[in-house]
Parts: sequence; C-alpha cells; structure tokens
Amino acid sequence: MSESVFDSHIHFGRFGSVYYTAAFVVRTLQHLGVGKWAIMSTSTFDPDFDYRRVEEEFRTILDIALDETYPIMIVRPEMLKSHPDLDRYFTIPYRAIKIHGYTDEWEPYGKPTRRVADIARERGLTLMFHTGGRERSDAGAYPSDSR
Repeated sequence: MSESVFDSHIHFGRFGSVYYTAAFVVRTLQHLGVGKWAIMSTSTFDPDFDYRRVEEEFRTILDIALDETYPIMIVRPEMLKSHPDLDRYFTIPYRAIKIHGYTDEWEPYGKPTRRVADIARERGLTLMFHTGGRERSDAGAYPSDSR
C-alpha cells in the first residue's frame, strides 16, 4: 500500500491584488508557532511567470527555515512543454509535485499527466492533484495510480 498525504498547505506570492513575500509568510508561520509547513508559490500562475522569481522566493524560505519547509512544485502544462523532464525546475529540493486541474487543462488520463506522474515516481516525490471546482478536477476523475 502506498503512502497517502493529507494536503494542508500555504502559499506565497500573489493572492488577488496583494503579493505575500516568502519572508513574510515564513515569519508569520514562525510567529504563530507552526513547526513545519508545506508551501508552494502562486507566482507559477502569474501571466508573466518567470521561474527565477519562484526560485528566489523558495531560496529565501529555505535560508530562513530549511528544516521546517516541505517545498511543493506546482507544474503548469507550459513548463512541461518547454522542459519535458522538468529538470530546469529542480533547483529547489522539492518534496512533491502538484498538478492543478482547476486552473489548467490536465486531462486525468492524458499523456502530460502521466509524464508528470512518471517524473514524480522517478524522483521519489509525492504527486498531488488539486481537486474540486470542476468536474474534470474532482478527486474521482484521477486514477489512483496516475497511470
């Protein structure tokens, strides 16, 4: 039986009209006494997405709280198209990869989805799916082994 993960996470980056810096988010978590956190960047969804900004923010987080941080990479279809092995994005020690089926067109049984599942498996990372919001991104739309 494979390990299951309950996804309770936090974001840094833009939410509405406000940009929450990595340092602000981490300092807030520390102030609240949170011991460990799973975190991902909403900057991945920016129209002018530049991965260097995501890297910089993650490096800030890891410099402040390496042992407390469980970094999660959100994968967009265009990331996979430009870097089919996603190698360019593994400059951060990600612990999981997340596919966001609500914001992007990820077909549950599609070749790109299977490719991301293969990459996660090859790297020993947890594969996560955003669920809900649309029928195609409901939890039951995805196969249990992502094949």
